[in-house]
Amino acid sequence: GRHWATQAQADVSFGGTNYTWSVAPTLAYAFGSMGQFGVSAGYRRMEVNYKQDGPLENTLTLSGFVLGFRTSF
Repeated sequence: GRHWATQAQADVSFGGTNYTWSVAPTLAYAFGSMGQFGVSAGYRRMEVNYKQDGPLENTLTLSGFVLGFRTSF
């Protein structure tokens, strides 16, 4: 329908970490007389892989549901 939208975001980066990646698919619904308001819900997963010189290596994983509200003017 005209009020619904989907979005998928993904990224990969390198730099101060060995690598970092993230994905976040969402579903959104717009409402209001001109569609100026919206709510969105989705899931996000991010993994950060740290590797330093020496024996230390660690991976941090963050994941969970996301909920958002937006307004346009």
